[in-house]
Amino acid sequence: MIKTFIILILLVQSAKSNAQSKKSTNARTKVDRDLLFEQEDFKRVNPRRAQNIPEVYLHNESFLKEEESSTGLYSDLYYTKLDSGRLSFAYHISHDYEEFSKLQIIDFQFMKKVNSYKDQWWGLQVKQVTAKYTALADELTSTTGNTDADANTRRFDNQQSMTIFGFGYGYRFKALTAMINSDRVFESVMAYANYITHFDSTNSKNYNGFGLTTEYGIQKRMSEGFFSGIKIGYNIASLVRPATSDENKSDRSLIFKWTSLGFEFGYYF
Repeated sequence: MIKTFIILILLVQSAKSNAQSKKSTNARTKVDRDLLFEQEDFKRVNPRRAQNIPEVYLHNESFLKEEESSTGLYSDLYYTKLDSGRLSFAYHISHDYEEFSKLQIIDFQFMKKVNSYKDQWWGLQVKQVTAKYTALADELTSTTGNTDADANTRRFDNQQSMTIFGFGYGYRFKALTAMINSDRVFESVMAYANYITHFDSTNSKNYNGFGLTTEYGIQKRMSEGFFSGIKIGYNIASLVRPATSDENKSDRSLIFKWTSLGFEFGYYF
């Protein structure tokens, strides 16, 4: 009888413990769910709250401190999660340290944060490329008897020029820069699909086509808005000119591939 009574007490205590554990789990789930919805209003975030829950508020983000030179005091902190857009200008050169100037690019970009994915951005780019042919491609090998085919034209180091219009998508984050432990350094990757117009100075003909740009960049915030940085880009372009007589597409096509090192300056807003 006593043993039965003890067993009943243990069962009651076990059931009570399970109920409390379940209640605690449900409460924690509710807190997590509320926190997930609450984080949408980033204007209410303050440094104390961010430090208490860094995995939510400081994941790939920072509070920027601006020091007043006259008083030595810090002004209001700026939370980088509030960034909504970005304008930038960049100048690119060749990755070839023996001849940086054989490739030169002027680059303008506009980016806008995607509202539904807080760390992702879409962007527009316009680039003007000037380069020696050898910085973009090797000489073509002719496989046709057409004397007017592009593969029968020797371009050597003749200048080539392209204008690139692109639409892209990317991501801002901290990976390598997380080791620096700086609130001002960020990384980004972008991929652009491009429409390209090209003028070949060798045969004085116009080409157009499509291509791809991928970029990896590191930016340092100099203030709440202004930043500078460097970026590495890889580009590919498939171009074709209008046919003369009955030319095959392969006789009038060019494929360009190149990498570049860019120095960037811009503004977040």
